[in-house]
Amino acid sequence: MSLTIEERLPALFDSAQGGSAAPEEVYRRLQFFSRVIRQAGVLENDFPRLIWFGEGGAISSVNIGATPVMIGRATDCAVVLAGARVSRHHCVVRETVGGRGGVEIEDLKSSNGTQVNGVALAAGARELRDGDVIEIGGVALAVVKGRGEG
Repeated sequence: MSLTIEERLPALFDSAQGGSAAPEEVYRRLQFFSRVIRQAGVLENDFPRLIWFGEGGAISSVNIGATPVMIGRATDCAVVLAGARVSRHHCVVRETVGGRGGVEIEDLKSSNGTQVNGVALAAGARELRDGDVIEIGGVALAVVKGRGEG
């Protein structure tokens, strides 16, 4: 029996299976994942989006548009992540001032911090690029921009 790419992808990610891969390995795999998603034409629009493995290894995503995307443990967040290392309101991802496809992330003084491509965020906002990997409390999310954006 042949598995679809959606069925095979979670097995590539230890975090989706409760494992403990080294961060570099998680980033490498997620970058591969974001390329596969783009090339497979999975994006139904040109909005930048965040993609991650949710409950049970299911692929989850959220568009990054005019409304900022709050990420945290609280139920009022657009992306709710379970885990003791995730703050109630951990970080926010939003369009940059002026839009035009730019996306930035800002840590909201979370207890355990936020990393982008394995580097801890400093105070203030940081621009995100296509294929960047955000790690929050052990959960990795890939940034995938719309077609033709960098």
